[in-house]
Amino acid sequence: MNKLQFHAMDAYTRPSFSAAHGRPTIVPLAVLVTCTAAVLFYRAATQDMTPDESGSVVDFVLSPAPHYWQGYSNNHLLNSILMRMSIAVFGLSPMACRLPAVLGGLAYCVFSAILCYRLFAEQWRRLTMYALLALNPFTLDY
Repeated sequence: MNKLQFHAMDAYTRPSFSAAHGRPTIVPLAVLVTCTAAVLFYRAATQDMTPDESGSVVDFVLSPAPHYWQGYSNNHLLNSILMRMSIAVFGLSPMACRLPAVLGGLAYCVFSAILCYRLFAEQWRRLTMYALLALNPFTLDY
């Protein structure tokens, strides 16, 4: 078998690699990440505030500054500080309260996709593992 036949067969046996430049294609994973981001923003914009979210906003974000430094089970310090900043910029609304969590969820989706892209060579494994990591309803809620 000559060298040209070997390269042709090698490219054929690895369907997750594109023919151009021999690099893995990221398009299907990028489309899935974009759809996940759209679902995150849609859910954040349309769902009602839960009692936990409302309690955090009232008790720790809208209260005077020294109060939100106290440690309670429902006070997530970084989230409370970022929510305070988001409300100062965008005004008091459910989306402004959820914006730090949505951006954190978006970062989680992007880094999950990068992890799946680096760990798995086959496209179907990348997509399956990303779906298992990012499309879990409990993950989407937080």
